[in-house]
Order: sequence, then structure tokens, then C-alpha cells
Amino acid sequence: MWDTLILKEKEIEKIQNMIEEFTLRAGVYSAMLSTLSGQLIASSGFKDTFTLLAVSALCAGIFQSTKELARIVGERGFRVFYQEGKKWNIYYILLEGDFFLAAFFDDRTILGIVDTQAKRFFKKFNEVLKEIYG
Repeated sequence: MWDTLILKEKEIEKIQNMIEEFTLRAGVYSAMLSTLSGQLIASSGFKDTFTLLAVSALCAGIFQSTKELARIVGERGFRVFYQEGKKWNIYYILLEGDFFLAAFFDDRTILGIVDTQAKRFFKKFNEVLKEIYG
């Protein structure tokens, strides 16, 4: 849907504040907003930018590969994913257009809170996109 996303400084600041608020309210260690092509839009909690860019690209790849899986099993697509590891869990949600939000947390965080806060983020992000693109 978005070939190239161009945001003004004010829009970037607004989205950055939103992702930081999501990270705090959801109780996650880090979160990112990216496009399905892997373009990082905003992040919170990550220490290493190089690793963050790789994680963004890999998460985008997860959505792209599951798009084909959905087609094979007769679904239009999968909107939410959850991966559970020994130390870390990852929650992903497909947002409006070709954007996704990914959150990284451990077993002290409640998945239901992450899901609820992600859906709240989704609504706010849709409002921002409408302001930008009408």
C-alpha cells in the first residue's frame, strides 16, 4: 500500500510518543512500528540500532511468509501473532495498511494487557494516518 512513507518531524514525534506510551502501558521491554517492507518508523526500549533494523526486517518477513500460509489454508490473512520463548515473548499485530507493531517482553508481562494496549495503539495510529493522508 505504501511505496514510500514520508513523515514530517511533528508526525514522527507524535508516533514516537505513541510507541513510548504503548511500551509503558503494556509493560513491555521494547516495541517497534514498521512497514511490511521492513522500514522502521518508531521504536522504544531498544539499545542497539543495528540489531533493531535487522529485527524490523525479520519481523516484516514473518508477516510476508504467513501471508502465503494464510492463502494456502484459505484465510485472507493473519493479523496477530504470538511467539513464546524461554526468556522472551514477541507479540505482533498488523495495523492499518502495511504497518505492524511488535512488542518484546518476558513472563512478567500479561499477554492480554499487551493485546489490549496494542489495539488501543492501532486506533490512535489509524487517526494519525487519516490526519496525514486523509
